[in-house]
Amino acid sequence: MRSFVTFFDPLVFESHSVELLCRGGILEPEGTVEIKFRYKDLSKTMHRLDQRCSSLSRQAMAADLSHADRTALEHELKKREEQLLPIYHQVAVLFADLHDTPGRMQEKGCISVCPAFVEFYLKKVK
Repeated sequence: MRSFVTFFDPLVFESHSVELLCRGGILEPEGTVEIKFRYKDLSKTMHRLDQRCSSLSRQAMAADLSHADRTALEHELKKREEQLLPIYHQVAVLFADLHDTPGRMQEKGCISVCPAFVEFYLKKVK
């Protein structure tokens, strides 16, 4: 797997960030999810947030289960994960996209003034 580091020069970057809904565009949200939020991370999140996944996982870990019961629970858990995966993936992509907004770029120091704030300020001054 290749890794890379990106450095921003705020003076150069800011000249291209004049639109209200501008994006840094270094990596598409889908690519960020593929790198940072893989299936195992989505699965952990499903087990943490979804009550049915959590319950099935706990039942499958019980020591007093027969092999057939354990296999049936694991199969049901796998089906539930497959059912939830598209939803959790979509939420992860939206979450990754939120990190590429002007407010977040200003917070990280990539730009010094958020275009949304400038537009708001100019409306108030007029």
